[in-house]
Amino acid sequence: MWDVVLSVLLAASMWFVIFVVEPLDFWISMSIATAILMGISLFSGGRGFSSLKWSFRSVIYGVLLAFVLYGIFWVGNILLRVVEIIPDAGEYVASVYGRPTFLSSWSIALLLLFPIGSGEELFWRGFVQRRLMERLGLWPGFFLTLLLYAGIHIPTGNPVLVLAALVAGGVWGLVYALVGDLPMVVVSHALWDVLSFVIFPFS
Repeated sequence: MWDVVLSVLLAASMWFVIFVVEPLDFWISMSIATAILMGISLFSGGRGFSSLKWSFRSVIYGVLLAFVLYGIFWVGNILLRVVEIIPDAGEYVASVYGRPTFLSSWSIALLLLFPIGSGEELFWRGFVQRRLMERLGLWPGFFLTLLLYAGIHIPTGNPVLVLAALVAGGVWGLVYALVGDLPMVVVSHALWDVLSFVIFPFS
């Protein structure tokens, strides 16, 4: 259990450095951080690529889930601007996309596929949530992982980013809790990242 606690603290520390201190190019920093988290997951008994049961069904459902989640965010993006649930939501959304980078769009897309999107799922669902569900039970493990996943985004000072983590993390965590198909959420997260940040960005 201590390996989960320490690894989540490390994740929170890295997210603070990436989003607040900003020592390097954002996408390079995210790639390094998620690669580290993926390595911790593998060495701590998490589910790595070699132990995943990949299937055509998992990939197809993962792709469908990515598009469904993108649709949810598309509607949510409109509601944020029209209903003004969060003041200055448009500016918060724009700030997510406004980080300077020397990388091309396709380079970013490749990093989002691996290690960023896939690495996050191997860590948060394949390691943290799996361990917490085994130790605390399905629903307590799910909700605690969701709170931790969203919570590490709080230091960014961006309420839209925290809300996005709650929604996306809730969908991926719920699917993993109910279906137990880690490849499905890995594919979904990686593809959703590419859709949202490269192909059809929200800003």
